[in-house]
Amino acid sequence: MSEHNLSEADQTQPRSVVACYVCRKRKVKCSKEYPQCTLCAQTLQTCEYPEKLLRPGPKIGSTQTPRKRKRQGETVQVNASAPRQRIDSPLPPTLAPQDSPSPSRDLAPSPRGHVDLPDSDSPSPRPDIQSLSFIIHPSHDSCSDQRKDGSPGSNKQRSPESHVASSCFALGFNPGLLDHYIDKFFESFTSFRLFLESDFRNLLHQVETHYQCRALIATLLLFATKSDEGTDDDYPVPGISQGRASAKFVSQTLKYVDIAIYERADLPMSLPLLQTIILISHYLLTQGVRGRAWRYLRCAVGSAYELNMHLIDADRVWTNDIDPQLWSEDEERRRAWWAIWEMDVFSSVIRRCPTGIDWTQNETFLPADDDNWTRGEPQQSCKLSLDPVGRYKALEACGNQSPKAWFLVINSLMKEAQKITSPMGLDTSFVPVLHVSATASDAAKAQDRHGHGYSHRTPSRARESLNQLRIIRNALQCTVMALPPQVKYRYQYLSFGMREIDRQSVITRRLQHSAIYSIHTMVQLTKLMIYKYHLFNQSGDQLLKKDCHHHLARNQALEQYSESADEIVSLVGQSYEEHFRFVNPFTASTIWLGGAVQLLYRELAPLNPSEKAVTNSKLELLRMTYNHFVSFWSMSSTMQKNLEVVETEIYNLRCGGPKAQEQGHNQIHNPPQTDTNARIEPDGEGEGQGDVGLHPADDSTVACLVMVPMALKPGLSVQECDDWYNNEHVPMRMKLPYFQTGGRYRSIEDNEEMKTASGLEEWLALYDISDMNRLLDRRYERLLEAPAQSARESEVLQQIKAVRFYYDLVATYKSPEYISDQTHCRKDNVEELYRSKTIVVGVRLMDSSADAESEWNRWYDEDHMPAVRQIPGWRRTKRYRRSVIEEDSTAPSYPAEFLTLNEFGKDAAISGREHRLAMQTEVKTSVVASKWRHMFKLHHLQGKAARDLDALRRQGVKSFTSPDGLTHTGSNSASQPYIENYFTTTDDMIVPYRLEGGPDNHGPTVVLYTESAEFYA
Repeated sequence: MSEHNLSEADQTQPRSVVACYVCRKRKVKCSKEYPQCTLCAQTLQTCEYPEKLLRPGPKIGSTQTPRKRKRQGETVQVNASAPRQRIDSPLPPTLAPQDSPSPSRDLAPSPRGHVDLPDSDSPSPRPDIQSLSFIIHPSHDSCSDQRKDGSPGSNKQRSPESHVASSCFALGFNPGLLDHYIDKFFESFTSFRLFLESDFRNLLHQVETHYQCRALIATLLLFATKSDEGTDDDYPVPGISQGRASAKFVSQTLKYVDIAIYERADLPMSLPLLQTIILISHYLLTQGVRGRAWRYLRCAVGSAYELNMHLIDADRVWTNDIDPQLWSEDEERRRAWWAIWEMDVFSSVIRRCPTGIDWTQNETFLPADDDNWTRGEPQQSCKLSLDPVGRYKALEACGNQSPKAWFLVINSLMKEAQKITSPMGLDTSFVPVLHVSATASDAAKAQDRHGHGYSHRTPSRARESLNQLRIIRNALQCTVMALPPQVKYRYQYLSFGMREIDRQSVITRRLQHSAIYSIHTMVQLTKLMIYKYHLFNQSGDQLLKKDCHHHLARNQALEQYSESADEIVSLVGQSYEEHFRFVNPFTASTIWLGGAVQLLYRELAPLNPSEKAVTNSKLELLRMTYNHFVSFWSMSSTMQKNLEVVETEIYNLRCGGPKAQEQGHNQIHNPPQTDTNARIEPDGEGEGQGDVGLHPADDSTVACLVMVPMALKPGLSVQECDDWYNNEHVPMRMKLPYFQTGGRYRSIEDNEEMKTASGLEEWLALYDISDMNRLLDRRYERLLEAPAQSARESEVLQQIKAVRFYYDLVATYKSPEYISDQTHCRKDNVEELYRSKTIVVGVRLMDSSADAESEWNRWYDEDHMPAVRQIPGWRRTKRYRRSVIEEDSTAPSYPAEFLTLNEFGKDAAISGREHRLAMQTEVKTSVVASKWRHMFKLHHLQGKAARDLDALRRQGVKSFTSPDGLTHTGSNSASQPYIENYFTTTDDMIVPYRLEGGPDNHGPTVVLYTESAEFYA
C-alpha cells in the first residue's frame, strides 16, 4: 500500500500515516490506529500523533550539501479547476502540474488594498511626492519593500500537508462524512456566499494550520447540521444528541478560533480564518447582539481593516481586460468585507449605536452576481455612494444585478433612517434630570455636546430630520422600482426549492427566494423606521402646535405603519412553512417588529370587531413564525418576552398607568390645547367682586367629550330607561378610569328662543373622557357585546335612537363662584345643581383655513367671553373642537366645528339684557357658516356606581342580575328597593356594597362597613 493512499479497508478503520510520539521515542513499530495504537493501549499510555510528517534530523558524522531553495513563484500549485475529489483522504490530494494557477489564500495589508506585488527582478517604481507623503505617517507597519520578506502578503505556496483528515478525527468523526456536510452547507446556508463550492475542498487543503482547519470545519458543521435538526439523520459526532450538536460545534469553533488567532500573533489574519470568524460571528449575533458575539464581530471588523478590505478597489477603474483569476480572488475578499459590513449594520441597529465601519472610507465594490463569480466572468460593479439617491443610480448604471448588492443598498437606507428615529440605545424617560445647580446654558451645552438632549428636539433639528427622512423615503421608492425583476416580490409563492428535484436547481431556487425574502423584509423594515418618526416623534407638538390636523397626521402614520407590517404578513403567508431554515436569521427581528406593529394597530386604531379579529390573526401568524425562528436557530427568548412588555406598555399608555404619567420619548401625544386654556389674571389682586378674569379648568386632565343626543321610542318609558341607564349602562362605563364624569340632560321645552335649528333630541348625555383613543380599549369594547352586555341592555338599545359626537377640549372658563358638581353633592346643594341650565351652542366655520380658526378663537376670547362673564348667574363655559377621530383621513381639509357648553345657575338671567348683549357680539366675526343652540337641564348626575333607588321605585321594582354577577337590583322583605353593586378604589381594589332604604336619591345616607373596608370609607 502506498503511504500516500489508503485502501477501502483503511477508510473503514482509520490509520495514521506517522507513528505516535511514544513509538517514535521507543523506536518500535507503531500500528498507527486511531484513537490509540496497540502498544499505547497495552501500556495504558496516552497516544498522540504528530499533525504532519516530521523530517528526521542529520545522522552523526554525515555531511549535507546545501540545496538552493526554489523561489516562491516556482512552487508547485494546486489546480483550482480540477475535477472535484473526495475530501476524506487523510493526505493531500494529487498535486496538479506546476503551471496550474492557484488562488492566494493569504492577503497582505497593502496601503492601497491591492495585493498584487511584482517579482523581485522587476524594476522598482520611481519615487514620487505622494509616496513620500504616505510614508511620512506614524504607522506601525513597515514601509520597506514587502516583496523581500516572508510576510503573508506574497503568494503562499500550498501547505506541505493537508490538515483535513486530522481535523476531522480531532472533531470526533470520520472524514468520509465531510463531503456530505459540505454539500449540506451549500444547500442550506444562504446568508452569505463566502466560498466557491467548486473550490471549497481545495481551500480546506490549503489552510495553513490545523487549528484554522478545525475551526473552519467545525463552523461548517454548525450550519450544515442545522438542516438535519428535527429529522432522523445521524449526526457526524457519535454520542451527541440533536439538542447538543449546535452547542458542541460552537464551543469547538470558539476554542480553535481563539487558538488560531493567538497563533497569528502580529501577523494579519489569513482569509480562511477571517471567513471562519465571519461565520461564527453570524451565528452568535443570531442568538443575541451582546457579549462574545459583539466582541467577535469587532475582531472581524478590525481584522478586515488590517487587511485593507475597505480599500480593495481604491482608485480602480473598470476595464474589460481584467484578469478573471485576480478578479475572482478580489471578489472573494469583497464578499467577506460586505458580510462584515452587513453584520455591523445589523448589530448597530439592534443596539441603537453607531456602526464600527466608517462609511466615508469604503472603497470596495459591491458584490457581483453569484453566477458571474462561479463562472469566473468579471462583472462590473460600483461602490456604495454616500448620497442615498445616488446609490441605486450607480448600481443600475453599472449593470450589476446581484441580489446581495441591491440588498445592501436598501440596508444602508434602513440604517440611516434608524439613526434618525431611534438614535440612542437608552430609554431617556428613565434618565434623571440635570442637577438643580446646573444652569440652563449648562443644560443646553450638555445637549449640544452629545448631539441630542434628553428633551424634545429643537424645531430646526426636527425639520432637518423630516427632510432627511423624506429623502430616504424617496430613495427607497426609486430603489424598489429599479430592482431587477428576478428579485422583486410580486406576491408569488416562495417554495425555497422544495419543488425542485435536481440539486443544483434546488440551490439556485433557494438562493433566489431567500434573496426576495430578505430584500422585501428590508424594504418594509426601512419603511417602519421612517413611519416610526411620524408616529412617535416628540417634536410634533412643537412644530405643529397650531396645526389642527396633528391627530389626522398621526392616524395616517399609524395606517402606513400598519401597511408595512401587513406586507410582512403577506410575505410570510406566501412562503414555504419552514422557510426559517433557509433564510438569513437576521430577518427574524423584522418579523418580531411586524408583530409589535400589529399589536399597536389593534390597540390604537378604530377597528370594528371583525377587523380586530383579522388583526389578531395576523399577529398570531407573525408570532408563531418568530417562535419557529427562535426554536430553530437557538435564539434568545428575550424578544418573545418583550412582545408581552409592548402589550402592557400600550395598555398603560391608554389607561393612565405608570408609563402614561411619564414624559419619556416614544410617547404618543394628545393634540395640544390652545393658549386660551392658560390662566389670565384679574386686573386687581384677584379678590374682586365679580370682575374676575378667566381661570383655567381645575379638571385639566379631562381632555375630551362624548356627546350623545337620544330619543326614546314609544315602547320605552322614561322610568324604565332611567333604571337601565342609571343603574346598569352608565355605572359599568364610569368604573373605567378614563371616564371622568357622566350626566344626562333633558331639553327645556318652555324656551323656544334657545332652539335654533339644533336638531338635538329631547335627551342629551355628556361624558368627560381623559383620552378619546382610550375608547378603543378592550375593556370598553367588551361592554358593547355579549357576554358583558346583558339581554336587558340589548333590548333597550333597540328602543333608543342615538348618535355619538366626539370633541376635543379647547378651553375652560370659570366664575369664582363656580363649585364643581362633586362639591355640590357634598354640600347638599342638590337643588342648585338640578335647577341649573346648560346652553349648548354649535358652530361650523366657513372654510378650513387656519386664518378662519384663528379669527374664531380671537373673537371668542376678546369679544364674546368678556360679555358672557357679565351675565348674572353665569358659572362656567367649556369650549370643544370636533375631534379628528371622526374625520375622513383622505380629506385634505375640512371646516372646523366647535361646541360650547355654557352653564348657568338656577336664577341666571337667561335672555336678559346682559345675555342679549353677549349674543350681539356675534356680528363682530364673519367666519361662521352656521350655528345652533339648545337649552337643557340636568336630569341625573352619575357617580362611579349604581345608586338610583327612585328609578326602581317609579317603574316598579324588577329583579335584575348583571352578566358578571356583581350587580343586583330587587326589593327586600319590606318591599323596599335595593341595589347591590361595587366601586373600585384607586389601587384597583373592588369594594362591594348594598344600598337600600328610601327612594330619595338626594337624601342622607348611613354607611355601615367592616374593619377591612374602614381604610376606604
